Amino acid sequence: MKSFRFIHAADLHLDCQLKGLDQYEGAPVETLRQATRVALENLIQLALDERVAFVVIAGDLFDGQWTDIQTGIWTARQFRRLEKAKIAVYLIRGNHDAQTEVPRKITWPSNVREFPTDSPGTCIDAATGVALHGQGFNARECPYDIAQNYPAAVSGCMNIGLLHTSLAGDARHDVYAPTTIETLVAKGYDYWALGHIHAQWTVRESPRIAYSGCAQARHVKETGAKGCLLVDIDGRSVRSEFRAIDVLRWHIVQIELPATAGRNVVIECVREKLEACREAAEGRFVAVRVILTGRCAFHRECQTAQDQSQVVHEIRNVANEWSDVWIEKVEIETCPPVDIEALRSGQDLFGELLRDFTRWHEADSTQLAEMARLLDPLTQKVGIALTKSDLDFSDPERMRHWLRQAESLVLALAPGDES
Repeated sequence: MKSFRFIHAADLHLDCQLKGLDQYEGAPVETLRQATRVALENLIQLALDERVAFVVIAGDLFDGQWTDIQTGIWTARQFRRLEKAKIAVYLIRGNHDAQTEVPRKITWPSNVREFPTDSPGTCIDAATGVALHGQGFNARECPYDIAQNYPAAVSGCMNIGLLHTSLAGDARHDVYAPTTIETLVAKGYDYWALGHIHAQWTVRESPRIAYSGCAQARHVKETGAKGCLLVDIDGRSVRSEFRAIDVLRWHIVQIELPATAGRNVVIECVREKLEACREAAEGRFVAVRVILTGRCAFHRECQTAQDQSQVVHEIRNVANEWSDVWIEKVEIETCPPVDIEALRSGQDLFGELLRDFTRWHEADSTQLAEMARLLDPLTQKVGIALTKSDLDFSDPERMRHWLRQAESLVLALAPGDES
């Protein structure tokens, strides 16, 4: 069997609708909206530069129903660049671009093969003799194991399976087409190209079972480099290398401030972290969430909403020193420089209250949901300045954030704090 290479990609989410960007100060709206398209252009260029035999896309090429046909026309035009170079494209539909989600079709160029959505299909790549197997999603919800119906490996061929799946379940993503590693291994394939999990992850070395991760992160929960896998085949030997093709990179920067830190120190710490983010991004646009923590003197400088707003503006002003940096959000979670453990161990009402905070910090989602139920009557009493969405208790992470803020306010009243 001759040597060749191919690209494994997934979760490009072309033209995803990024809602609420106008609520973010200074948001690079056009950069964010074009990022998924530029990532695909980078993928196409990588395929051309590396002279790969073919490209496999393991689901969610699109993000959902097209707003107009131009999304499909533009995508077909990119694939024609590969057609001219005699590079094939094999793709399946995932939960976002399932048959029911994107019913409108575009005529693909001759080099593109889309696998069926009603049953598994097999295709033999003409240039390499590789047998590729895959099945896309017919509907967004796919709660059953479609991999178990994939055919056995074609004898005498390198076999590659395309599958959009959460495997046996993953806390980072909803469950779709659940299956097991044992089921995949039993098919006898040499490589499984998986999609759906947005982080690059090699599940198993032999046979190689891997997620390429998404091609372009869409929000701050998807930090770090995003791209695809460049896979080298030499006989039955399989090697893969991650290649970044993203154009905008998200970072969460948590800065623990020293006890003596004042506002000037905060600004310098932020500047240093932003420079590090820019260096790590290697020329890409950088979107950053800054989280300030620590028991420090600075806490006394940002007690009011006006004080905090001024700090946020100063941090955004630092980011404006570069044209490729945007501050998505600033969270101030500092505490006064007090001995929290001593206060928490106290046998007075203050100590009891802090111990209650500790219990809630350690609470699981079910316990926080019960707290949300108890607090829900507050949403019926909001004033003009607040809406029910401002007091939405359904998000556990938001609840934890509010609890940290509440504890910080209580600590500011700590007895004996002379800072």
